Amino acid sequence: MSDIQQIFALIFWTSLLLLFHNYIGTCLSLMVVSAFRKRTDSDAPIPAEDLPTVTILVPAHNEEEVIGEKVENLLEQDYPSDLMEIVVASDVSTDHTVEIVNSFSDRGVKLIDYRERHGKLGIIDELIPQLNGEIVVITDANVILAKDALRRMMEKYSDPLVGTVGGDLKTVLPSGGERLRRETTYRQFENHIKRLMSRFGAQIGLFGGFYSLRRSLFRPLGRRPVQDDVILPLEVLAQGYKAVYAENAASIEETQRTIKAEYLRRVRMTTYNLNSISKLLWLAFRSGVKVLYLAVSYKLLRWFAPYLLALMLISSAMMIGSSWLYNVIAALFGLCILLAGIGGLRVKSGGKSGITTDLFHFAVMNFAVFVGIGFWIKGARKYWETRSL
Repeated sequence: MSDIQQIFALIFWTSLLLLFHNYIGTCLSLMVVSAFRKRTDSDAPIPAEDLPTVTILVPAHNEEEVIGEKVENLLEQDYPSDLMEIVVASDVSTDHTVEIVNSFSDRGVKLIDYRERHGKLGIIDELIPQLNGEIVVITDANVILAKDALRRMMEKYSDPLVGTVGGDLKTVLPSGGERLRRETTYRQFENHIKRLMSRFGAQIGLFGGFYSLRRSLFRPLGRRPVQDDVILPLEVLAQGYKAVYAENAASIEETQRTIKAEYLRRVRMTTYNLNSISKLLWLAFRSGVKVLYLAVSYKLLRWFAPYLLALMLISSAMMIGSSWLYNVIAALFGLCILLAGIGGLRVKSGGKSGITTDLFHFAVMNFAVFVGIGFWIKGARKYWETRSL
């Protein structure tokens, strides 16, 4: 093996080790430590008089297909109406979102009708300091909550040290979305890790479609677009409070209807992820060793996973001929690329789902991360515009 091939071998095994630690090692370390840790949190019901006041904030941009069902869903929550306020912020909607929300005004639903785009992040920064509830719940228009979800989430705040609580997400496939079934499996795995982190009061990254925090602990996200469901919980942790997971606060969200739609979502996520890195590290450092370990091992390495996979692909190709092991590894990478290409043709022709279409979906989602770098360099806005792909 030549000197340059030895360098590529080091790159390959380092990348593999980091990927293993992110997907397997972090989970195993949490499971081992939690096995020796007595569980202290409780999901026991609390009296109505002890429940906190809540403001539910729903950012919405052209959500006419789902906003009516969403508001009805919130109004039907098993929570005292005198302790609950619903605010829908329409972000320059050009469809019938405003009219639909206004039809609920006689039931106490408040509408903020923006005339200039703010995006979800701008809405959060501007509105949360003005809201009335002790607890602010941020939820997306396309997320439907179980009838007792809000109460279950609020029960976590019976612990005065809990500063932010994430809800539970179950993803369902939309009609015609069979090729995205691996996305639901991935999210189930994510939920399992969230449960483990919650036992330590240090959940890194909440489900952005349904989470909450004490309004007094809110700190503005700032002008730079970041992942609100990662940075806001870290702001709470940095103030010495807990970030936990309400496993019984159930919600349902449809996955994207097509691979293209999911691809665009991943591109957007990448731009915000890259913007979030410096703030994530600073807040995690301020929060202590435990949080810093989880922030790097779980979240940061997850953001870098596609780049590590690309390094493995390139380095294995550069080591062809150095040994049978690297020849086999390179051949396996090549086979996966070939099968992903076949899967792309099957998707285009309307063929059934299978291993090839799963590999195509995996390849497209990883490619989206690299496309997102270009959007990040151009400069991400607080509201998403696809510009040109």
